[in-house]
Amino acid sequence: MKKTLALALAVLMVVAAFALFAVNASADDEYFTYDTETDTLYVLKDTPDSCTYNSGEGIDTYPWADYRQTVIEVVVGDEVTKLGHAAFSSSATLEKVTCGKKCSYIDMDAFAYNACLSELVFMCPVTFVGQGTVYQSTNLMSVTLTNQTKEEFLKVATKRPYNDAYDNDVSYEFREDPTLEEPEKPDFYKIDLKPYYGCIENWSGNTYFIAGGTDPDYCTRDLLAGVKDEEGNIVTPAQYKVKVVIVDETEGKTYTIPQYAFDNPNAEIYGDGSFLRIAACFYGIPVINGHKYTISLEFTDASGKVIAKGESAKGAFDHGNDAFVADGQIIPDPVPHTYAEAGGNVDPQPQPTGDNTAVIAVLAIVALLGTAVVVSKKVLSK
Repeated sequence: MKKTLALALAVLMVVAAFALFAVNASADDEYFTYDTETDTLYVLKDTPDSCTYNSGEGIDTYPWADYRQTVIEVVVGDEVTKLGHAAFSSSATLEKVTCGKKCSYIDMDAFAYNACLSELVFMCPVTFVGQGTVYQSTNLMSVTLTNQTKEEFLKVATKRPYNDAYDNDVSYEFREDPTLEEPEKPDFYKIDLKPYYGCIENWSGNTYFIAGGTDPDYCTRDLLAGVKDEEGNIVTPAQYKVKVVIVDETEGKTYTIPQYAFDNPNAEIYGDGSFLRIAACFYGIPVINGHKYTISLEFTDASGKVIAKGESAKGAFDHGNDAFVADGQIIPDPVPHTYAEAGGNVDPQPQPTGDNTAVIAVLAIVALLGTAVVVSKKVLSK
């Protein structure tokens, strides 16, 4: 009896192991199917934001990684809403991509470095085009647009650099689809906030979070810092300001910078407005290798109306470039701004140079609300 029971248990364990293997082996099937006879990739649903491709580092976390160098045509299904970073880039064989009726968001490098790519078909209006989506895809010959003019498409595509191939001897075809629903116009632009490039990097004497997904409509140096003349005088005031919230998920601490990028906009704002370099070190906020951080951005106009905001995935900022990993955070001396975390005494309280009334009022509010506030020395000084 015992032998029979043991044998039965062993059989069950083997069956369970095979079942588990089968589940794991087919886990990617929910995202795509592949026709080996025609080398056509059919994308069925949105892939996780964590999916990426980097040929230099040998990283390919897309479900269809095994077919990147054999695929000839990609058909993106009607349930897919966006293409991720480098989704179909660097293929030696890819010739055509058709994006379905909901796929309006095309992220950075989505079709880049494809020498054979000649045709793109968009089955709905494109509302976002990231940097370099067709960079080095110099044989692009045909683009089909749906319910969108060439001028409308190029206005979106040229907001970010390295998309020149869309306008280099490309023929455009146009189609109308009355079945497409008009997208609702939101009260504010929702930022698809995510880490760009090295995520956290030591660069040019500072440590930065590289927060991407912003837009030049509200996130350029002139818009956030104003326009200055040769003598440094502001001749055109800033139109918008941005609040930054950094959550250290590892320690459970939240840091809020109510107004950002007004001291060193050349360093803190990328030229085309597609990302912010968030210099936490300017505010005495610790950035620790191995910790996971979540970042939120909120842009407002002069009246205080929110025009754009977004939050990264929880803990998405979790790695850095080689210099950050080797040397840790660069801390300026002195720190330009002092960060006071209510009750935490993370940093010394600000030292005012004028009337103490403002300081007492700010500290009273901090103590009352029990929230984190960044206090600028410039604000407190008379």
